[in-house]
Amino acid sequence: MGSSRSRSSVKPPQLPRALPLAESQDDMPTEGESYTGLEYQYLDLAEQSMSRLHFETVVFTQVIATATRFDHLRMEDVRFVGCNLANAA
Repeated sequence: MGSSRSRSSVKPPQLPRALPLAESQDDMPTEGESYTGLEYQYLDLAEQSMSRLHFETVVFTQVIATATRFDHLRMEDVRFVGCNLANAA
């Protein structure tokens, strides 16, 4: 009998080379909101509780989300670079 390999349905994110930086207050994650086409750098979300967030085509660079609770989180085409997500749920 030959071995069968299961193929993962997870695909790498489809991201442009550069995204605009999330710099305004409107770009900061708020419960129940959607964010598209942004890069978050050096954001501190540690020990927060957030729900119903949606991120699409987003890069998180050096973001701290230790012990942060995300309820009903939706992410599409997202990349984490050098982030700390220790004990996040």
